[in-house]
Amino acid sequence: MTVSGLIRSGSLNANDRPLWYDIYEAFPPRLEPRFDRPIKVKPVQPIFYQEDSVRARFQQEYGSPGTLQLRRSPAARPASICDQFVAQFEALRGVSPQLSEQELFEAAADALRASGVTLRRAGAGPEPRAASAEGETDPAPAAATAAASEKELLRVADLFDEQKPTEKR
Repeated sequence: MTVSGLIRSGSLNANDRPLWYDIYEAFPPRLEPRFDRPIKVKPVQPIFYQEDSVRARFQQEYGSPGTLQLRRSPAARPASICDQFVAQFEALRGVSPQLSEQELFEAAADALRASGVTLRRAGAGPEPRAASAEGETDPAPAAATAAASEKELLRVADLFDEQKPTEKR
């Protein structure tokens, strides 16, 4: 039974009709929406932009460094490291079109490093520890780094502990 039939029969008050009903009546679909109607299968057109290959290679080489601040509006958000890399790559391509893709990729990485961005190869561990005069690694910086990283880790359980009401005794 349709909504129109419910309204005509008095089972549904006209004032209680769904919000979409007036729009559906004003702009009905060309074909009735039925569950048993065959679906037209249309091939999905591949959409590739020129920078997609650069982004894919960046992700393959360097992984996903850094975090994204999604709480800010897109205009106020700083560009991700990948976006900065692609912009640098495209700028270098415009200045030096004779360079190969490999040379442009390395030049863009060098330019980002020169501007202070840290790029680590994907799957590579943390930066190597400082070596002492005897050639042994100094455990003090490593211990400080490990302690700092433990403090920075956020566990889901910690989030729920903050939300629990305090118990009354």
